[in-house]
Amino acid sequence: MDAITETERQRQPDGQSPLMMTVQELARELQLSVKTVRRHEKEGKIPEPARLGQQIRWPRQMILDWIAADCPSRDEWKWKGRRPPGKL
Repeated sequence: MDAITETERQRQPDGQSPLMMTVQELARELQLSVKTVRRHEKEGKIPEPARLGQQIRWPRQMILDWIAADCPSRDEWKWKGRRPPGKL
């Protein structure tokens, strides 16, 4: 039996990508290093993540919307999703 990766466990039942992205998944999607993603997050260049205790996640739809808006800085862009990022 093949090992199931964490990403596969997080996938929705219909096989779609996970709703929440880790820093590693975001880095892969943006074709950046994890270090660069973390630096951009601290500098406010990417959307603010949701914090789940010690865990940091980005809603996939928020990232897709941010990319569609030409990746503005956090100060210039506010997500129009249902719930603002921050502590859940």
